[in-house]
Amino acid sequence: MTHTSEQFVESDIRPADAYATWRDMVAKATPTLFADAQVTAHCPGCGSDNHSAIYDVDGIAYHRCGSCSSLFAGKRPTQDAIDAFYGSSDAALYWKDHVVAPSLADRKAHYVAPLQAWVQDVVREAFGEPVPQVVEYMPSYYSNLAGMGSDVLSVLPKHMDVAASDVAAGSASVLGMFDVIDRVADPKAVLQQAASYLKQDGVLCLTVNTGSGFEYQVLGNASHRLVLPDRLNLLSIGAIERLLEAVGFEVLELSTPGKLDMSIIEKTVRAHPETSFPHFITYLLSQRNGGVHTSLQSFIQLNNLGSFVRIAARKR
Repeated sequence: MTHTSEQFVESDIRPADAYATWRDMVAKATPTLFADAQVTAHCPGCGSDNHSAIYDVDGIAYHRCGSCSSLFAGKRPTQDAIDAFYGSSDAALYWKDHVVAPSLADRKAHYVAPLQAWVQDVVREAFGEPVPQVVEYMPSYYSNLAGMGSDVLSVLPKHMDVAASDVAAGSASVLGMFDVIDRVADPKAVLQQAASYLKQDGVLCLTVNTGSGFEYQVLGNASHRLVLPDRLNLLSIGAIERLLEAVGFEVLELSTPGKLDMSIIEKTVRAHPETSFPHFITYLLSQRNGGVHTSLQSFIQLNNLGSFVRIAARKR
């Protein structure tokens, strides 16, 4: 059953049992994924060498940057290894068949449709209509979803793999890049590639997960969404903004419109009574009513403290 926006819960898009099985499969695949990984000397968000390990996920150390506060895996798999994982691993195929397929209607209602509406608003504000060239950056590793129809992940009108296409440099008016930066070996290089496809004053519509988000700040490696390589990079909001500026973009809009931060935190805290979480959070969950939780979620949204970030940026 598809829930309304007000009733939306995480299990609508990530069925709990299937997600847990997938999570175990990813953990078993991690040694292969990271077999040729190199320890990084520099933060992928700002390039600083001022970072240190803070915890492990599936045997891989996560680092926090002392300069920009980004979170990232300290060992970096090659892009070829990442592409192979998403393209053909058992975990990726299981995700398609047992996580995405059963939740397809809810994913469209709660993820794709809101993004479509947002992109349409950005396009109207920037260009009016019609827009001559609109493309979506769709890395080749999404190909394992192709059999489910092109609208599974596609948000923009033209669904294509930009990296393998013949789109002329500087020809696109709008480029969509959704949930890509989190899971690539070199975020700056991918943003530079995105800029190369856009014409002057073209607009990039981008979504990422951020280490600045309340969920990751509170839960740390207890977060069940902290999975490699999906969360290879959890750049801070400041780092994302500066990366965009460094490759030639001006940020037009930035927001964290997610609705699940507090419910994910509550579920995780209650599921792990043996884990020490900030007292403020345990107090809120045990001593204050749901109205306070709802108000805090609104505060998280309004102050860009959510883990899911939506950005519109114009190429200078």
